[in-house]
Amino acid sequence: MANNSTQYRGINPNSNSNSSVFTNHFTCSFADKITLYQYDVVIEEKHSKSGDWVEVKSRPKCSLIMQSFIHGDQLNPQQFVWYDEKKCLYSTTVLSIPLLRVSEDNHSRIQIKPLPNQWSTNDINEYVKKKKNAYPKDAMRILETLLKRSVQDRIRIHHNTCYFLVREPEDLHNGFERRMTDQQSDNEQIPTPQQRYDAIRNALDVCDYNSNSNLLCRAVGFDIDCNEMLEVDAKILPQPKILSGPSQSARIHNGHIYTMGELNIVVNHYECKRNPVENTMQKIDEYFHSKQAHNYDFLVCIMNDRNSNDLTQLKHRIKLSGTVYYAMVAAADSCCTKTAARVCKQYPKEGKCSIEKIVGMTEMVEQLLHYYQQENGLLPTKTVFYRDGVDNAQFALVREYEIEAIRQAFASKSSIFDTTPPDMTFFVVQKRHHTRFFTYNENPIPSNNNRSSYKPKKPLDETGNMPIGAVVDTKVIDDGHINFYLNSHNAFQGVNRPSHYHVLLNQIGFTVSELQLLTFYLCFTNGRSSAAEAIPSVLHQADLAALKARYLFCDETDSSATTNDRRSAGSRDPSSHELNYEILSVHRNLANRPVFG
Repeated sequence: MANNSTQYRGINPNSNSNSSVFTNHFTCSFADKITLYQYDVVIEEKHSKSGDWVEVKSRPKCSLIMQSFIHGDQLNPQQFVWYDEKKCLYSTTVLSIPLLRVSEDNHSRIQIKPLPNQWSTNDINEYVKKKKNAYPKDAMRILETLLKRSVQDRIRIHHNTCYFLVREPEDLHNGFERRMTDQQSDNEQIPTPQQRYDAIRNALDVCDYNSNSNLLCRAVGFDIDCNEMLEVDAKILPQPKILSGPSQSARIHNGHIYTMGELNIVVNHYECKRNPVENTMQKIDEYFHSKQAHNYDFLVCIMNDRNSNDLTQLKHRIKLSGTVYYAMVAAADSCCTKTAARVCKQYPKEGKCSIEKIVGMTEMVEQLLHYYQQENGLLPTKTVFYRDGVDNAQFALVREYEIEAIRQAFASKSSIFDTTPPDMTFFVVQKRHHTRFFTYNENPIPSNNNRSSYKPKKPLDETGNMPIGAVVDTKVIDDGHINFYLNSHNAFQGVNRPSHYHVLLNQIGFTVSELQLLTFYLCFTNGRSSAAEAIPSVLHQADLAALKARYLFCDETDSSATTNDRRSAGSRDPSSHELNYEILSVHRNLANRPVFG
């Protein structure tokens, strides 16, 4: 186990080994100069009583009505269109607008509004060829919608989960077959890397994007290379050297830390007191049987506690309009063994929704800077932040608000102590993504004996997880800023999901190799774990602190949320002034202690 005396020695960041891995990305292309038009569409149905036309809000119902007007992916002959199940209709041709279509039974209609927006596939091709720096997010969003709609006859997509509609039964030989729902399990089956690899390849075959019958893909000239997954280069970072004592080094193997020290302990075995549940049930049964001699008509059993509110209240859509807890953990030493946490309770005003913005960022940073100054006698000169829980669309919000809030805290504390504000490097960590990496055992491994024969450690055709310390920073990353995939932990089951790190600010001036090595080493700093973690340990402590805060400070008013799906327009885009926050405090003996689950 790594303890508070563990120290980390520097290693040359250039001493890396190289490898190659396969990723579930496939090379694809679009035709040039294909114009993509976007139209606003309104779907209405006739009210059964009043006879008035009422706009349909339900996405499944909107999709069902729209499909009744689109035949063969065409609104009119040679006018290919696809719908996003919301308010937008896309096409590769100019539609005659305004357009009004009424169903044959006169129960539903669609209205296509004028003034279309338009983009081109050239925006994507020029970005891929690095002729443009701006990411074409609008054109990519339109084509992502096209790919989903092009396979709607074979796959049903519900909340980013795909369900295959056409699936052949599995042949069990000797005349037996197994269909999809013949076998069920209480627990979700965890696929091996080989099974996940095969499932991805099979799913691509089922989608059949290159088929001539896929009219939408042919309309934009979409083509995908289905022969093999994309192969990318991966660097294997060196393992850190960990001191578990003044002169004793710990051994690291496959992500596990072994202190290799002698343990002088005495284990006393005591038999536990037996108090099985059967004895209690037997006593209750004997008590009621003893009352039969009295010939009671009935017995009244009074419970000592009752709380029906927890059973009847529905915690509905808490994320949209309820209380959100944010936690920040700071380390007072370079080894990240002395840490303190601050928690912010953030809630919107009535009628507003929560957004992914830490309003109390400045105050939390000021408190943690004060903690650092108490422990070390001075303020830090360099700081590294790891931010969790934001996606790519929120990077601009983080840069404009949260990073500026941190700078305000730095300036406030530096003016008090008459020092220069520290330099900052800011990471965003993404754990929930769909990118996977696989290794393929190609070369045989020599056996331990001296025979001339070679015995493979695993079957030659087996697909495995990427090794610990593997970094991918080419081909499948965003070229607009420094970002990389890092696998820092060992997956005991299933397929590893490496974290995706984005560097939004690098005032300190770290090189890319130093950023990767620093992040990798911070995954070994958890004092309660003998193995490396999937994310830096201080970030894991922040997750635990936020989770504990919900249990410690949450009450009835925090968990109550609106049950109305139709939120007002003002609640969809609240400002910082419409969010209230409160810095939560615990007992002073726990305020500056590490957070362990």
